[in-house]
Amino acid sequence: MVSVTPDVPEFRVVSALYGFEQAYQRFLDQANNPNVPAVVIFAPLAEALWWAISADEGFFKLDKAGYRSRRDATEEGSHLRALLFARNRCGHQRALVIERSGLTAPLTPPVTPGVHIRWRRLSELPPPDPGFNDPDGEAAYEVGLASKPVERALSQIAKWFTTARQQAGTRFGEAQAAWPT
Repeated sequence: MVSVTPDVPEFRVVSALYGFEQAYQRFLDQANNPNVPAVVIFAPLAEALWWAISADEGFFKLDKAGYRSRRDATEEGSHLRALLFARNRCGHQRALVIERSGLTAPLTPPVTPGVHIRWRRLSELPPPDPGFNDPDGEAAYEVGLASKPVERALSQIAKWFTTARQQAGTRFGEAQAAWPT
């Protein structure tokens, strides 16, 4: 068995997954408090998006096209393209891509009763900076995320990462075991 150190790619993916899990939990903690405004929830969401895309890129570097074809064939993994768009808008334009909302007319599926954090529609976001147009990302965002609960997409990505970990093989398991606790 070869020693797994922080310098191997698998260990770096494990680092990104831990970052995602921790930021996702901070997002949930803030989102589940009805007194916390969306602008405050923005920071842990942007961090969760950043780590999710970092983990996704790490898995891709380990397995190239095989990873992306498996990812895109699942409902859970297919959200990553839309999340990349959201991450870029959060990080590069500081666009508040979420809002706290309840039921309002007209109702559009999926309908989730109560107050929740939802992705804003593309038309509600400020325009991208010059040179940052991303028509494919916009389409993925509008179809996969816009007007839907944020937690649903993040929980699906968490499920996808569980699947991806299992598919990544023994060396990835060794990297997880080598992570300091």
